[in-house]
Amino acid sequence: QQIQGRQPFTVGSEDSVHFELEIVNTAVYGQIKIQKQDATDTGKTLSGAKFQIFKDPACTQAVGDVLTTGADGTVLSSLLEPGNYYVKELEAPAGYAITIEVIRGIDGGGNAAADGAGIAVSQNVQTLVKVKDEPLASLKILKKDSVTNAMLAGAGFTLYRDEACTQPVGTEVLTDKDGIAAWKGLEPGKTYFLKET
Repeated sequence: QQIQGRQPFTVGSEDSVHFELEIVNTAVYGQIKIQKQDATDTGKTLSGAKFQIFKDPACTQAVGDVLTTGADGTVLSSLLEPGNYYVKELEAPAGYAITIEVIRGIDGGGNAAADGAGIAVSQNVQTLVKVKDEPLASLKILKKDSVTNAMLAGAGFTLYRDEACTQPVGTEVLTDKDGIAAWKGLEPGKTYFLKET
């Protein structure tokens, strides 16, 4: 059996001074297809997520342009040489938080994984990577008088990223006439600290 990419030929007799040989090259590229989903409802696809593909695990050797998911929640990379690649989510869709910043592999179902030796791209194959982001969370607190249970307006609270309460999330929030103070756009799974100020 002939080795792929090699074409045997025979040079004619001494009288032959010209001959033609046609060599056909075949594409040896693959692609990564990213499908962006809501982590709480995988039937809901998300547009506007931005990704960059990298050749190295440290994400210093970018390959191609920044990719943005379309209305159907998908985006297709440019043609990639077979090998392992890493996908970094640069920006989550509005109202969502990035769940895995650098995708280093996929599981058996095509779901993005934070661990691995890269996403394998094979010749003439579109490798599907399902990326799920968590919706941003919100927090509401209710301030009441401990004796009368009356709702207290005007009480100030500040939300912090650290236990020492030195890194505030925004500015102080005052309770409204119903004794409620609220925050939006919080990262799911992240620990916050609340302090009455």
